[in-house]
Amino acid sequence: MARFSARLVTAFAELRRRRVFRLAAGYAVAVWLVLQVADVVFPALGLTDLHLRVLVVAAILLFPLVLFLGWRYDLTADGLVRTRPAAGGELSLRGSDYLVLVALAGVFLAAAYAVLDRVLPGTSDDSGMVPQGPAVVAVMPLANVSDNPDNEYLADGLSEELINVLARLNDIKVIGRISSFAYKNSDASVAEIGQALKATHLLSGSVRQSGQRLRITAQLIQVGGGSTLWSESYDEAVGDVFEIQSSIASAVADRLQLTLLENQPLQVLQARNFQAFDRYLAGRSNMRLRTLEGANKGITLFREAIALDDEFAPAYAALALGILRLHVNYRTLEFAEAFDQAESAIQTALGLDPQSYEAHAALAVLKQWRWQLAGRRPLDRDAADEAYRKALALNANDAEINRFYANFLANTDHYVGAIEYARNALQIDPIAPNGNAFLGSLLQYTGEFDEARRRFQQEIEVTPTGVRGQLALASLVANVDGDLAQAVRLVRSAESTGGPAGSSLARLWLDLGGIEEATGVFEQVRDVSSDARWVEGFFRQDYEGAYQILATRLESRANPVRNDYRFAGRAAVLAGRHQRGVDLLVQSDPRLAGEPVYVGYSSVEDALCLAFGLKQLGETDRMAAVLAGLRTHFARSPRNGTQGYGWADAQALVLEGKLEDALDAFKTAIDQGRRSTWYNERWPRPEVDPLFEPLWGHPRFQELVGEMNADLARQLAGLRE
Repeated sequence: MARFSARLVTAFAELRRRRVFRLAAGYAVAVWLVLQVADVVFPALGLTDLHLRVLVVAAILLFPLVLFLGWRYDLTADGLVRTRPAAGGELSLRGSDYLVLVALAGVFLAAAYAVLDRVLPGTSDDSGMVPQGPAVVAVMPLANVSDNPDNEYLADGLSEELINVLARLNDIKVIGRISSFAYKNSDASVAEIGQALKATHLLSGSVRQSGQRLRITAQLIQVGGGSTLWSESYDEAVGDVFEIQSSIASAVADRLQLTLLENQPLQVLQARNFQAFDRYLAGRSNMRLRTLEGANKGITLFREAIALDDEFAPAYAALALGILRLHVNYRTLEFAEAFDQAESAIQTALGLDPQSYEAHAALAVLKQWRWQLAGRRPLDRDAADEAYRKALALNANDAEINRFYANFLANTDHYVGAIEYARNALQIDPIAPNGNAFLGSLLQYTGEFDEARRRFQQEIEVTPTGVRGQLALASLVANVDGDLAQAVRLVRSAESTGGPAGSSLARLWLDLGGIEEATGVFEQVRDVSSDARWVEGFFRQDYEGAYQILATRLESRANPVRNDYRFAGRAAVLAGRHQRGVDLLVQSDPRLAGEPVYVGYSSVEDALCLAFGLKQLGETDRMAAVLAGLRTHFARSPRNGTQGYGWADAQALVLEGKLEDALDAFKTAIDQGRRSTWYNERWPRPEVDPLFEPLWGHPRFQELVGEMNADLARQLAGLRE
């Protein structure tokens, strides 16, 4: 053992004398510096991580040669000479040598870590892999650097198509279009965008079209550290745009180390010629304007795309949605004609491509609108549900279709499912306007008030210039907290950001008893809002006047919507036009006359008014059927949700003749904070509500109304101070 130790000391001493330690340390430092420079320079030169790994491997292979040369030769003033043999006493270790050995060990450990970090895939934070969970990629809008600024639609369309291609890959999350495009022309940093969108990587670039040539540049940037993982430029004929998209998507998948399986090919939208694809992108750009002019122009462009390529399925699907919009949004096309044309286009698209996500999404929207506008038949509802599920199976990462499906589920009273898909949409599109407000409203239905409140506040933070967050939060604090004064402040804030919320503000003042303030608001909006005029009539118990306003509006519309029927029906019943009111309320939702009667969240007040009208007509059996439908709805609804509040229970019990039970329910509502009748549903105050007439003279009822009104008077005084 002693002999081995002596030899080890001699070996270390000889290595020191020949300066091998110093050379090794210098070499390690030099390699580390070269790697740092290469990490910055290589992407700019179009070189990838593969080239960087080759450099690392070369450095490792050269290391033994460097040590051998260091042992064998010395660099002197006379050049490279053989190292002389050791003289006596030169091979003993000094005290400082031990410090050198410790320091050298540290250098080699650091160098080894850096080398392994580069050589082994997935060990580096800069490798493009996400430490936990899948990568989250935000495709930023490609910049239009063409000489023609009108080519903006092409850059935007190609950006959106890259989102669609990447969104269909497994093991990756892609931020939705609305959130990514919110940073178009923004000077926000990579870190700021990544933090706002919760993205780990950004894909950015530019598009230049010159005649029949396209030059597209793209780069993938890791948010953490801001390093460029990949960049490439493509200069090709316009007809090669589909191959370019595929190449970019493949490169992103490679850098994120995604495995493209045989059953998971890149699904790049392709037309037979670029001109058809170009017309299709231009049509989508016009549809996003959300104007009648934009819709008509978009439809024309989709038809041009089909004329250029009659086998391009997405153009048929887009055409169908445009035609539907002419009826649903603008009423410039009759129901039958719009739906027949749209369905024909969708069936053509499905015939061309049965797996077309765009066609199944369009079919889902068509089926939903047919269900909502044509009698709410169960067959149409089930067909819409099936189409939505098929579209999501083909592309679960589309924020818009998740939002649409959530809306559909909410309309069919499936709030738990609606919340799930609203959350999905918000994860994909985290800063989409109204996304948090929509989710918050659903949570409010199921009684999850704390999270609903947070969502409304997030909506205000995400879209400070919008009004949806303030109005939604005002609804919650009014209907759940009973704090109408705070609701007024929130609606005023919404008005200051550009409203309009005048009718909402007036109704809150009416709830509070602020007649003077409400009148002032009505005077400002009366001439521009028919809602304001009939709401004012309701408050003044001029039900006939309110009915005349609503009936005139109903008759003037070629294609009335549900609200036209339901509010006119309520006014007619309260005005004593019981049969007319009953007919209008059933027209607003035929399920109210079904067997059994079906009542949903949005038809509770309509059902109560219908039952009251039937009672006045002496149709007690029909009234009992409606009340049974109400009871079924109450039983399946969360009792602490928005629907669990208010006077709905008490009103139903009064209609059933159970007055003491009705008073108990009324007290529960008051104790829980219920104060508002006007803000959401525009219903008469309890002390003048005809449904409560059997209770008006009851001392207990008068006491509860007095308690409620005293609290409202206190709130009003606080606002007026």
